[in-house]
Order: sequence, then C-alpha cells, then structure tokens
Amino acid sequence: MSALRQELRLEVSCNLGDLARATELLDSFWRNHDLDEDVQADLNIAIEEIVSNVIRHGEAGERPIVLLVGVDAEEVRVEIRDAGQPFNPLAHAMPDPGAPLEERRGGGLGIFMVTQMMDHTSYKREGEHNCFRMTRSRTRKS
Repeated sequence: MSALRQELRLEVSCNLGDLARATELLDSFWRNHDLDEDVQADLNIAIEEIVSNVIRHGEAGERPIVLLVGVDAEEVRVEIRDAGQPFNPLAHAMPDPGAPLEERRGGGLGIFMVTQMMDHTSYKREGEHNCFRMTRSRTRKS
C-alpha cells in the first residue's frame, strides 16, 4: 500500500468465527470515513469472500491473515495477506453467470462477485505470502 498511508491494520485468525469481529471493526472504520452504505456493503462482501476462502482452503495454519486498509478522498484500498499455499484466484476461469445451471461448473462465483464489485483486483506472491489487492472508488454506485 505504498501510495496510500496505511490507516487500519487488522489480523484475523484462521477461524471463520473471527470474521464477525473483523467486520465489526471494518464497519466502524467505514463509518468514521463517511463511506456510502453501498460501498461499505461491497467492501465487506469482497473482504469476507477472500478471507473466508483463505480460511477454508489456504492452509495457513495458525498464522493470521492480515488486512491493510487505506482510505483517501477518491478510493478505498484493501490488501489481504496470508501465509498459506500459493494461490491466485484471478488465474482461474471465471464462471458464466448467464449459463444454464446444468452447464455451470462448481465454485468461482465468489471471486467473480469480487471482481465485479471492485474497480481493480490483483494478486501477487511476495516471498511466503499471498497478497490480494483490491480498490473501490468511494463514489461508484453498485
């Protein structure tokens, strides 16, 4: 998050129950920065999707998932770092939500939703960490 001063750093244990605590802290942070409710909802859904996938599939063990969040006048930036197995969710084929149900493959809808709700998403493996980054304009409507 080099271009934006880090404003919030959260550690989430690799336990789905800890997501509720993180969401409460994020909700307070969003309100303190006067984020539109639709933007807040999109950010929460995207963060919960990525973090829950790390918890369920990332094999990070006891190492926490780190969220770095920054807000400026134009956008919100979120970085989610974990020490799990290397995995780039953006490298897999996105599902076609318009395809008939019997033709859809399982999985992938969550990351598809994230890419639709955010303005930019990226993944990079940095050393021993998966780094998923996303940005969302403060003014774009859902």
